[in-house]
Amino acid sequence: MVLKSPKIFKIVLISLCFALPATMLASGGETEDKKQKSSTQVDENTLSYYSQIFGFTIKTIMNVKLYDVIDTWLGTPYRYAGKTMKGVDCSGFARVLYENAFNIMLEGGSADIIKNITPVSKNELTEGDLVFFKIRKSRVSHVGVYLGENKFAHASSSSGVMISDLDDPYWKLRYYKGGRIPENDTRFQSSK
Repeated sequence: MVLKSPKIFKIVLISLCFALPATMLASGGETEDKKQKSSTQVDENTLSYYSQIFGFTIKTIMNVKLYDVIDTWLGTPYRYAGKTMKGVDCSGFARVLYENAFNIMLEGGSADIIKNITPVSKNELTEGDLVFFKIRKSRVSHVGVYLGENKFAHASSSSGVMISDLDDPYWKLRYYKGGRIPENDTRFQSSK
């Protein structure tokens, strides 16, 4: 908007001067933490969109970036040791999610990643936690990222990047452990 008249410019400037303090007062002196929490709240349209795309009712989202990245990668074919949208394996997909949604670099395959987690019981899993499986009974060979409502995102060797349920008989039988990355662990470097 170009303001050619000095009178209109003054009116706009005065309006802004009065409006800004009123806006600041309306916030009630919120702390930065409160402002950040309110900015992470997700509207009903976003919840509805991801519920439809992911195939289950999503009640809350703590990290919209996590859901955005999963949405972008859904349907990407499986490729052993793959790291691109042309093909990705389970640990490659977990790395993509963690780097893009949490700014955390994971290293190695699922058997390497599990060595660096803090274990979490199945009933205490929260959005963004890692879930590990023993497809071959002797060792951890699969990893996914927990979303809530017993669902997790992962790169399946049969169907590529998808959402699955921990109570599905196949996954329930092979579930090994859940965990999260310790916040103060220096083995995981911020990517930014």
